[in-house]
Amino acid sequence: MPRLFIEPDQIQEHQVVIGGDDAHYLLHVLRLTVGDNFQIVVPNGNECTAIIVKTRPQSVLAEIVEKHARNTEPTVQLTLYQAMLKGKNFPLVIEKAVELGVAAIVPLRTHRTVIRLSGHRAAQRQRHWQKIARQAAQQSERMTLPSVREPIDFSQALSEWQSDGSPGILFSARAAVDADCSLRRVLKELGSSRHLSIFIGPEGGFTAQEAESAITAGLQEVNLGPRIMRAETAAIAACAICMYELEQLDPVDVK
Repeated sequence: MPRLFIEPDQIQEHQVVIGGDDAHYLLHVLRLTVGDNFQIVVPNGNECTAIIVKTRPQSVLAEIVEKHARNTEPTVQLTLYQAMLKGKNFPLVIEKAVELGVAAIVPLRTHRTVIRLSGHRAAQRQRHWQKIARQAAQQSERMTLPSVREPIDFSQALSEWQSDGSPGILFSARAAVDADCSLRRVLKELGSSRHLSIFIGPEGGFTAQEAESAITAGLQEVNLGPRIMRAETAAIAACAICMYELEQLDPVDVK
């Protein structure tokens, strides 16, 4: 069944008004009409079934007919600090990270980051990335909508992470030969921690100076094994492993 995230102000009593891209999706992509059902999720995590009662060229009026008690969210809050990647690789990381259960994605500008965004371009790209996250959250039946921030500098990210106070790990190619830096060992040491931040670099990885700054700030340097992965592969693998090791949920459905 189609599934949409909506804002509380779209609900009036037992009716919901859908406009913009969501209305276009329902009417012109899925070709739904009066009498068809779809699911809605509001930011507080409530899920409802709604039936279309009226359509216009650019909007849909639906009536809420059933509420569901449901929770598909992981028990661990994972924040992904990911250096921006070229081409379609960064949108791919956003999509898969959201499907895997991350709570937030923070794009990073690092020394080796090829993409340089600021000002209007950064805000425009952030809106595009948030749209990708929204679509992935709807497809994977998330109950909350993960946030994708505007890009920030690596040094700013370290400061924000320190203020947050959550455990944090930095994936580094130079740690690949050190068994003490294995991800499995580090995650076991975290025990029952419900918050974790992970930092992943761009193509070419973090510089030695960036890695030293991260370690000085308190991040733990870890590896993903002896093989060298592409940046987008490392991001997806890291999110999957961390979620598998730390969350306390029943097995998810595979689509």
